[in-house]
Amino acid sequence: MKVMTGMSAHKMISGLLVSLLALQFACADDAWAPEESEATSERALTPTVADEQLEALSQPVFWVDIPDNATARTLFDGDAAQIESPDAFQQVSWMMDAEDASELRFRVRGESGDWSKWSPVEITWNEGDFYNALIRLDTPATELELRGGEKIQLAQLEFYDEVVARDHFIETPRADEVTGAEAHQTDEVGTVQAAIAPSSTVTSRAQWGAVNPDKVCGNVVAPHRMAIHHTAIPADDGGDAAARMRQMQNFHLNDRGWCDIGYHFVVAQSGEIFQGRSRSDRPGAHVGGQNSGNVGIALIGDFSTQSPSNTQLDSAAEIMKWVHDTHHVSLDRGSVKGHREHAGQSTNCPGGNLLNQLDDLINRAAGSTPPSSGTGGNEPAPAPSPDPDSGSNDGSGGSTNSPSDNTQNLDVEQGCNMAGGSPLGSPILPLILVVMGLMLVRTRDEQSAISVSQQ
Repeated sequence: MKVMTGMSAHKMISGLLVSLLALQFACADDAWAPEESEATSERALTPTVADEQLEALSQPVFWVDIPDNATARTLFDGDAAQIESPDAFQQVSWMMDAEDASELRFRVRGESGDWSKWSPVEITWNEGDFYNALIRLDTPATELELRGGEKIQLAQLEFYDEVVARDHFIETPRADEVTGAEAHQTDEVGTVQAAIAPSSTVTSRAQWGAVNPDKVCGNVVAPHRMAIHHTAIPADDGGDAAARMRQMQNFHLNDRGWCDIGYHFVVAQSGEIFQGRSRSDRPGAHVGGQNSGNVGIALIGDFSTQSPSNTQLDSAAEIMKWVHDTHHVSLDRGSVKGHREHAGQSTNCPGGNLLNQLDDLINRAAGSTPPSSGTGGNEPAPAPSPDPDSGSNDGSGGSTNSPSDNTQNLDVEQGCNMAGGSPLGSPILPLILVVMGLMLVRTRDEQSAISVSQQ
């Protein structure tokens, strides 16, 4: 009989260890993170929607901000705006405010150096001055030229190295098509079991005109934390917060290829609270790699330059208190964080002027600070020093806004990814140690047997 030598045993153990670690990393998601272990028992046994696998896995490789019309006029002065990406791209998509987008045309320079013909930009959604736009290519390109953008008021262009938009778009209703707003509201929707905020607190999905108001994304995971965001783009309600909700949902669904709007709740500048995803006990798409058990609350605005009003803060505190009462999420800075404070993020979200008020926001939610009425916000707080992990600029084409401000969760909603916790916090580690120990003991005994027989 062939006896394994000590060196062979060590090689086999090393190989087994590498294989087990590879298996762990290949299917590690947020549920494997040590701090989220209690949530794993809450997972449903079966998925609830078939298109969960359509979630986008790519991050944008490049961003271009157009913060105002003056910038747009400068950018499109002359014939065309010329944009060269540091990496090849196959999709460009953006939300924008514009007086008119009907004249938008584009052409691209491929990796061969040849320019394409001029083509119309695909407008994927429009209500009034709110637009979503998309360019998707059959082959990679390195440069983009745009015409007809002089009337853009606000936009952030996202460049992807692959096409992440859906092949077949999901049609979202327009304002004049929103009917039967109360059809999905019942007296039971505010129960803990439903994990849907009551109509006395939020504007329901049916009321703001969400596509498929009853749609459920992902499996049940008991919430144990909250993430606070600003939308950055859109930077304001634009006079119609419900239309903003439809714009964001359409962009997240179709241009980014997600299951639904990324946030669980959105607080308008008017203080109106909107139900985002249909259930707060299912993962959203708002903090890359940190969505499990994380309730996403976004305030409409760009709080790198603006300050939230007392009205908006009071409403945010109200929905935070509901999350606390419903899901028992602690109202402290360990459980309530700004987007940028979560591990692995490179973003300025929720902006310094909101991040610096999180303690006050938590106190309001806990009831220790009396609610304040009116629209006068606090004085803008000094901008925080850059996140040491992200640097002073996030690669968004020179903007002080993070490229992730409106692209928070592009690697999320995966069933199997490497964005989760360390394997050292997973159940696989004990198996590795047990197998290694048994093999080492067996090797020692066999070596002893060989030694005895040789004597």
